[in-house]
Amino acid sequence: MLLSIIVFPAAAQKYFNRLGIIKDADSKNGLYLKLNVLSVADIGLPTFQPGLEYKINQRFGLELAIGIPLNNVWSKRQTDSTFYRFYKIRTTAKYYTAQNFYFGLETFYVYSRYNIYYGRYMLQNKGYYTSDYTVNNKRVLGFDIKYGKAITLGNKWYIENFIGAGFRIVTLSQPVNINPTSSFLPNHGFFTFYDVVGTKYTPHLTCGLLLVYKL
Repeated sequence: MLLSIIVFPAAAQKYFNRLGIIKDADSKNGLYLKLNVLSVADIGLPTFQPGLEYKINQRFGLELAIGIPLNNVWSKRQTDSTFYRFYKIRTTAKYYTAQNFYFGLETFYVYSRYNIYYGRYMLQNKGYYTSDYTVNNKRVLGFDIKYGKAITLGNKWYIENFIGAGFRIVTLSQPVNINPTSSFLPNHGFFTFYDVVGTKYTPHLTCGLLLVYKL
């Protein structure tokens, strides 16, 4: 994935430059329609994530994107009543430097509601418990700083790639929890594979490869 972020846009720019298709080094002001290619190709949870950026001038831009899951691959349907609902909203304020490099300050919010049969959950500093049936409401509020580049392909088409780092505030609540069974297994701290009931703070790393068209 990281190789695709670094190598593919650079190779595409060199190829189109050789063909003489690239006309301008900097993108123009106005509206840009975007699609995150990596989110669609995600094996765990393929997500349709379109976005719209308004480039105010040569230095500043504002971007809004939403995310909707394409199917429920992440949560395998154990019965006909298994469900997974999800949406994501992401906003980014950008500052462009020369040659379409930019720094971005991003805020995102993710909400998911899903049910699990025979789930296992961590209780903060109290070990874990299992439950026959659980409905989970998970909310994620995140912030990160991004660094990216928009590559002009000519004829209103662009490829954009970025990487970023920040943190997330993850809150998990369970309005429905049937037959919880406590366990005395101790909490293993940060490196746990179980959902933590309550609120936790985690690091956030992000990367993306976007196909862009100027409206």
